[in-house]
Amino acid sequence: MAMSKRKLACCKIPLNVETCSFALFFQGLDTTSTSICWAIYLLGLHTDIQNNVYEELKQIFQGSDRPAKMKFLSEMKYFERVIKESLRLYPVYPSLPEK
Repeated sequence: MAMSKRKLACCKIPLNVETCSFALFFQGLDTTSTSICWAIYLLGLHTDIQNNVYEELKQIFQGSDRPAKMKFLSEMKYFERVIKESLRLYPVYPSLPEK
């Protein structure tokens, strides 16, 4: 496969589809893992909320060890609100101040 002659000005890396795809993939992983870390951190700080999430998950899975499936996500109303609140408190990309 022929490499493009264009290069990124800041670091002299050849700019092609593979480079851009690789960068976007790992940026997505970074933002996802950061969001998950903040949510876990907040659950650790607020054990009452953590207990509520645990009780909801216990009710959904009913003590079985069955694997989680997409259909269970619609039942996780409280957990969804917890995730959304953690994203509100610690957004992936901070908003810019209004002028």
